[in-house]
Amino acid sequence: MHPDNDPVVSVTPTEAPITELPALEDIDPNTQPLLYDFVAGCLDWHISIHRDTIDSDFYLLRHKSNPSLIWTDWYIIQGGYATPPLGSKIERIDLSRREADALNSALKNIPEEYVLDINGWQLVICAGEAARVLTANSIPLRTNYKYAEIPDPIFIQDGSGWPTDWLRREPYNSRLQESGISMDDEWWDTFTLRGVYPLHPIDNNPGNEGYSAICTGVREFTFVDKYGKVSQGMSWDSLRESCNALHCGIDGIYEYGSWEAAMHE
Repeated sequence: MHPDNDPVVSVTPTEAPITELPALEDIDPNTQPLLYDFVAGCLDWHISIHRDTIDSDFYLLRHKSNPSLIWTDWYIIQGGYATPPLGSKIERIDLSRREADALNSALKNIPEEYVLDINGWQLVICAGEAARVLTANSIPLRTNYKYAEIPDPIFIQDGSGWPTDWLRREPYNSRLQESGISMDDEWWDTFTLRGVYPLHPIDNNPGNEGYSAICTGVREFTFVDKYGKVSQGMSWDSLRESCNALHCGIDGIYEYGSWEAAMHE
């Protein structure tokens, strides 16, 4: 190096502080499972938060780049629940410097099973000893409960139904079994709970469009006709009979005419 030249200094770029939660569609659940589940209101889906051993209805999330900003969500947990509890509405809380310092101090005294750190995001399960420590340090958490603002999860909105692998985990598997639904049944290798299955006319007859079935149990459905009329408790056999009568099939599941009640009497 020429003595008159200034030395080259390597500068490590600093991470810009996170100021907003990303939209759900911008989050990859494979690389950011904790963040995805929190934003979706479906904690314990892609990554366990120990709900089989820790019973909690309130959660706090923050990012290491901006520890003064937290998000909270309240999950309605009803006694005897079977399917996973879901979030209500995520709320943002901007902490003062004093509050942020108090939270940092509190986290040092919270047992590790109540805190998850995944790819820069930190989730605090506000239950048991963690809730006691946070309360003792005057961390502002609870604001308004929002009973009316609990949205359907993305897999119900799009009709794909509850993910079977999730419901086969504890404590949901046992609780669904107690309610009369065995998730270990091979039925759930094909169908999903509350999955929506449209009936498609084989002859493209528009008069037979608009029918669907919602899976509510093993070999059990709620049938919805094209006028929106609902018939509950329809069996798998009856659904296939309806498909045949309407000249319809269910993509990838039932081919029109492949089953007849007379064949099985």
